[in-house]
Amino acid sequence: MLKEKRNKGFVANLVVAAIVLTCSIAFFVYHQSLSSSKPADFPAFNSEATQPKNGLVSIDVYGISKRPIAKVDNKTEIWLVAYQKGYVGLQADKNDKTIKKLQNKAEQLKNKPEKLVVKFYNVRTGSTKKTIKNYSGYMRNFFLRYPKFSRYFSFNTYLSLSGAKSDNLFTLLIGIVCLGIALFFLGNAFFVRKKINQAYDDFYQEYPELQGNVEHLLSEAQFHDAELQIVIYKNHLITYYKGFAITDLRQTVQLYHHILKTYSGFFVTNRQSTLIAIHMQDGKQKKQRLAFKNTGKHTDEQLQSTFAYINDHFPTIILGV
Repeated sequence: MLKEKRNKGFVANLVVAAIVLTCSIAFFVYHQSLSSSKPADFPAFNSEATQPKNGLVSIDVYGISKRPIAKVDNKTEIWLVAYQKGYVGLQADKNDKTIKKLQNKAEQLKNKPEKLVVKFYNVRTGSTKKTIKNYSGYMRNFFLRYPKFSRYFSFNTYLSLSGAKSDNLFTLLIGIVCLGIALFFLGNAFFVRKKINQAYDDFYQEYPELQGNVEHLLSEAQFHDAELQIVIYKNHLITYYKGFAITDLRQTVQLYHHILKTYSGFFVTNRQSTLIAIHMQDGKQKKQRLAFKNTGKHTDEQLQSTFAYINDHFPTIILGV
């Protein structure tokens, strides 16, 4: 039985908007916590024994090399920094402000170390996609020339300023994206409700005898495909799949079936069917979309009975082109 449902789809869109908005707020809160955190909030770097918090650690920098000791993909550089127990590589973007700050304070660092929050990487236990390729091997070859440093250098771990900043920026961007999606679903909720309400109002204005009795529409219709959820009542084509939409066949010059397919690899995972009705308004074409139920590969074949009825009763309409 067909029932008047003016809020169909409205609540579902609101629920999705609320869920995504909650995710957005969570990312913003996490971003804020990272931005306002202090080095004391994170465990101190201790070579391979380090237990990072959310991938981050703190380090007291007692010294820094005058030049980078390696370049990574022409995007970032590795600097040699001294900490309390030895030396470690510090990854940073080119012209990084923190590196410049450390270099400007280089002579003071030994007595007054600079505290940093950085991302921790272990090349032995971490993902090879996330860590610098062949970091350990490159560093071992590099330090063959500097044996006094190699004894105290951490070859299997390194720290990253760029990684910490990237993660922080990533959480902010994800929060913004989620907020945008939430606003889209919120706006779509009211748009869909307005569209459905307008369709009901237009229908009742045309057929006041069905005002408040829309359930009689199916039994009194001239044509009805229950599976596709398509109805033709007098001069109007109506679809009631996931909403309510109508179009005046007397004003329609062309009607065709549009299928939107969603793929996963080589396989079709979803099909959405829409009837596109074209009207001429002030000498210009105006398209109207009416969603109906897609039943699978043979939906278009099943739709032919609808087109056959329209062709018999509204022969001026161009169908399926």
